[in-house]
Amino acid sequence: MGQDVSKAEKCVNVGVLGAANIVENSLLDPARNIPTCRIYCVAARDRSKADAFARRHRIDKVHDTYDDVLGDADVDAVYIPLPNSCHYEWAVKALESGKHVLLEKPAVSNGEEAEKLRAVVEQHPELLFAEAYHWRCHPAVRRARERARVLGTKTNMTVRMRIPAAYLPGSLETDIRFQRNLAGGALMDLCYVVDAMHFFLDDPDATLEDVLRADPVLHPGGDKEIDIAMEAQMAFSTGCKADLDASFLPVLIPDLDVEVVAADGIMVLNNFVLPHMYHSVEVTREGSRKSQTDRHLLDGESTYTYQLREFSERILQGEEYAGPRCLGTIEETVRNMH
Repeated sequence: MGQDVSKAEKCVNVGVLGAANIVENSLLDPARNIPTCRIYCVAARDRSKADAFARRHRIDKVHDTYDDVLGDADVDAVYIPLPNSCHYEWAVKALESGKHVLLEKPAVSNGEEAEKLRAVVEQHPELLFAEAYHWRCHPAVRRARERARVLGTKTNMTVRMRIPAAYLPGSLETDIRFQRNLAGGALMDLCYVVDAMHFFLDDPDATLEDVLRADPVLHPGGDKEIDIAMEAQMAFSTGCKADLDASFLPVLIPDLDVEVVAADGIMVLNNFVLPHMYHSVEVTREGSRKSQTDRHLLDGESTYTYQLREFSERILQGEEYAGPRCLGTIEETVRNMH
């Protein structure tokens, strides 16, 4: 565990709802490098689990319940890494308690919840709501989008996120990702592919015209209504077709790619989800036999650090904030869920 940077006098106090595995990478490690963010308290369904989590990660304050976190006047914002089915309930409660919200993806379980959450967010314009699509906060991803943008009108796109289930902390039978009552499934957990599709389509006026196909692979031994893989093709009003591939099926090497085919060439971004670890951007111009490829190893801070820094600074600076605006918005939540 590294040494924390000194915290600024004006700092965002974050309360954590849940002691999930993801919290260390997504919140605790990044906060150690951000002077304007302090992990102030934590609560879990099991108080003993919260106590152990707090000791391990040097969090000073532990609350008995999630409601106690929301009732703590010293908490400015909450991070919600609970199971998918709990996201909507606790995001609403947090906003109605006057807390800024960083909500793990997917923000909700379905389109109806997305619409209802939007209504609550719009009732609290003084609060920052963000869906935690950390990947899009890294400068490398924004640079890749710029390189795709100059290639002209997009005609086809492919977004792949293939991660073998062996990489997960649980099994296909026990992991919460594959429990329908918790809003699980491959496409729900690997919903980055949907967000990336819209991000690289790069047209706020584009609308989904048709789902041309949707081919799930259903759970072989557990819930037969849960997908462990999903391939789909979408058609947009711009004329672009997008193929999505979200899968926990066995593969030799995880595949995390975006390919954009446009009028004047092709852009391929490898490892769009964790570009700080490694990524490459390959651009091939129309009519050229050669491609230009940029490869980067250990490129900058983690995606989660960029995300948390923007979240904290936007809370502190308000309308004066002039930095990148990459956090997932409620409008994008609604768009992705529909």
